[in-house]
Formats: sequence, C-alpha cells, structure tokens
Amino acid sequence: MKTKIRISMKLFIISMILLAGIIQSQDLETIIARQIDSIRIEHNIPSIAYGVTRNDSIIVLNAIGYKDIQSKQRVRVENYYHVGSNTKAFTGFLAAKIVEDKLIKWDTKFFDLYPELKNESDSTYYNITLEELLSHRARIIGFKEPAEVILILNKYRKNIDNSFALPKKRYYLIKEVLKSKPLPPHEECENSYSNAGIIAASLMLEQATGETWECLITKLSKDLNLGIHIGSPIDLDINQPIGHLNPRHINLAIDKDLIPIQVPIKTPVQGELEELNDFFEFLLLCTPSGNISITINSFLKFLQLNINGKSGKDNYLKYETYKKIFSAYPFYSMGWYNETEEILKYSHRGSNMMFTSFAGISSENKLGIVIMINSYNEEGITKTLKLLLNNYAKE
Repeated sequence: MKTKIRISMKLFIISMILLAGIIQSQDLETIIARQIDSIRIEHNIPSIAYGVTRNDSIIVLNAIGYKDIQSKQRVRVENYYHVGSNTKAFTGFLAAKIVEDKLIKWDTKFFDLYPELKNESDSTYYNITLEELLSHRARIIGFKEPAEVILILNKYRKNIDNSFALPKKRYYLIKEVLKSKPLPPHEECENSYSNAGIIAASLMLEQATGETWECLITKLSKDLNLGIHIGSPIDLDINQPIGHLNPRHINLAIDKDLIPIQVPIKTPVQGELEELNDFFEFLLLCTPSGNISITINSFLKFLQLNINGKSGKDNYLKYETYKKIFSAYPFYSMGWYNETEEILKYSHRGSNMMFTSFAGISSENKLGIVIMINSYNEEGITKTLKLLLNNYAKE
C-alpha cells in the first residue's frame, strides 16, 4: 500500500512540474506577444508574424495585428507575407538542386549558355559564373537605386513588346544590363549587392533546364510542401494581408503615413500611385531576386532544412551542397549573409517597400527565426528580433 502511495505521489509531483513548465511557457509566449504588439503600435506597423524553430521543433508561432489598417481584420498565422529579397535564398537553394541534378555547374559561365549576348556586352562580364552571380561577385550593377532602375528600364523598353511573358522580359532586361559599366572588383566595391545578378542567374537556370524560373520554383515548392506563392499575398487571395507603403520612404509627395496597396501590381495603376508604375514594373522584373510570398510556418520549415543540412545531415540536398551554399564566399554566399547578427551566423532581410522580412539561422545552435511585417520598417524588425533572441535563443 505504501509503495502505491509513493508511486502516486511521485507521479503527482512529476505531473505538477510538467504542468508548471507548460504554464510558464504559455506565460512567456503571452508576455512576448504583448511586447511585440507594443513594438507594432510604437512603429505604426499593421501586423507582425514571427516564429522560432529550435532543435527541429517550432517553439513559437504567432501573428498579431491587422491585415489592413482600414478594415482592421486580424491576421492569422496561416496568412501569407511577401519576403522581398529573402527570395534570393530560395533561388540559391533552387540552383543548388539543379547543380546536384547535374544540369548545370556552379562554375558554368553565363555566356556559355547565352553566347548570342556576348558581343553586345561589356568584356568584363565574359567569364562570370553561376556562383558569382548568386553571391554578388559578378560586378553587375545593383539594379536597385531609383535613378539606375529608371535608366535601365528606359533602354530596355525600346526592345520589348508588352505582350512578352515575364521570363522573356527578364532576358531583354539582362541584355541591357550587360552593356552597363561594371562595378569595381568586390574587394574594392562598397556595395556589390545586385538584384540584376540574381536575375541573370535565373536565366542560366532556365536555359539549363528548359523551364522558366516560375515553373522551377513551383516544383521546388511542391517537393518541399512549402506552398510558395509567386507575387504578393493579395494576388493569391483578397483575404490575405495587404502591403502598406510609407510614401516618405520613397520620396512620394502624398500626405499619408501608410497607404494600403490593395490592387495587384501586374498592371499599371491609376490615381495617387500612378507615378509608382515604374517601381511596380521593377518589382515584377526582380521576381527571382525578390518576389515570393510564404506563410510563417512554411518559412520555418525551409529554415529547418537548411539548419539540418548545414549541421551535416543530408536531406533534400546533400551536406556538401549546403556547405557550398553558405560558405562559397565570405560575407555573402548564395542568398545568405554569412557574417551577421548576434548568434545567427546566416541571415537576410528583404523588402518590396510594402512588406519587410527577416530570416536567420544558427546551425550550431539548431536555431532559426523568421519575422515578417506588412509595411516597411527596419527598426520594428530589429527590435522584434532582439526580443526573440533574448528570450528563445538559449536552451
């Protein structure tokens, strides 16, 4: 009888300890959610979606705020957010798969696949390779500053028909870009980051496979069950979060703090946003370097693949391939900065000026963090990241 009582007491004590741990965990999540909501309000951010994965488990997954500042409809964790330049990590991953399938090599030269463009191009680019393009080492212009973008768009438009499909338009864009004066060598260049380089890399993947980047990324998404959407969430579903533009960030003379972008950007817009049509065209042309949307849960699953692969486990890609992705070059390699914030050695930020995102991983700590918002606000992202690191980065 005494033995049964002792066992019962032990089980009771264990269950109470476990219950206390669960309550403590729930209390922490509630506290963190309130603190992040305070950041959201302080920085006039419509919504913040965030998640943390550690040791192969998603330990935090949440979304707070509004899909649209006008409707005040609440966001949910299953909603999509645009990730901007975090698309580059997915394009790098896609390239790695195509390399593993032996359809292309990392050191394949661009002009081996597009010899017809060579004579019109600056000779500095003659030997640029796939891995250089994906790692911003090809000395190609950034195609990101407004003056530079407008100059290239004006030249490229002379050679295209608006009926061209987007992949064909990208071809003519890169044809024009390759005529441009190159950047200084990487070690002498203050900022070699190049949207155009990623677009050129996507052309190489298309030529090597005979499929468009859009088809390739869709297949990758199905293989990994990520549900990637090409474009903005609002193009997928009118009930998805809407991007919000801050006119001051792009020197737009509109007296508003935030403008919900409720129309698809695939066609020219009218009214107060009409002068942004060049900007919207630029975003579409940059699709392989910055134009996908994904849920917070799926983004964390993608990080888990990379964390485990970089830690030495073969999965969709081989361990040696993951090493190549993250370490081919210092500072930036295949879609990831690799000398980065706090304990997250590999990270990236992205924005299309209507959404902002952050993704970071530490393979050593088996840790991954994703933050996504539906406006442009770097400070809000940074404060949210610091809060998550302080509370969830340690065991």
